[in-house]
Amino acid sequence: MSKSAAGERGDRLRGKWGWLVLVPMLVLAARVQAQAPVDNSTVNVTLHPSVGEGARRITSLQVAVQIPAEAVAAGAPLIRMPLVLSNVRTAATSLHDLQVRDDDGPLPLTHDDDKSGQKTYRHWKAARAVHGPLKLSYRVDIANEANPLGAAPPFELRSEGGSFSGLTGSFLLLPDGNRKYRLRLRWDLANLGGEALGVSTLGLGDQLSAAMQPEQLESIFL
Repeated sequence: MSKSAAGERGDRLRGKWGWLVLVPMLVLAARVQAQAPVDNSTVNVTLHPSVGEGARRITSLQVAVQIPAEAVAAGAPLIRMPLVLSNVRTAATSLHDLQVRDDDGPLPLTHDDDKSGQKTYRHWKAARAVHGPLKLSYRVDIANEANPLGAAPPFELRSEGGSFSGLTGSFLLLPDGNRKYRLRLRWDLANLGGEALGVSTLGLGDQLSAAMQPEQLESIFL
């Protein structure tokens, strides 16, 4: 068979049967998309470390969090933080000046703690229905005290000289649930001087994570 004849035959076959190949591929793509949805909503976090008066190290961390709008009824779980993480006591019970707002203004909260489970949390709940995105702000002290629970990895916030470190799960309030979010991490280092840099396991400076469940977002190290 000549090349031109073979080409003409191929064109006829593609014209006649090509749609049979295309349709299954479209159906398969639709099924894959339906089975693996990814929610790319973003939680915005800004970290603002401060040096205490007369101190030679960072003594506190101001945290600002903005969570995308989500319909949450009064009394339903809203935000959370682990109570203990790998034998490290977190900031869940010691954070200061927690303020929460939505589109309707200040949002009063209540909280309760898990009594059992492999991983226990403090859960904050809204006293009324939530409308619009949440804006949170609070402060965490960095005291460099010995872990009261004994030997543990260095996950809690600690400071040496002009730097600090810690795991997000030990201090960061995140949405309560399994919905996937991306985390946008921003550094506000104005109090540390012009040469200060923020570094995390996401990279150098401001960064945006992949879409993950809140429990996975607890594993970012600063």
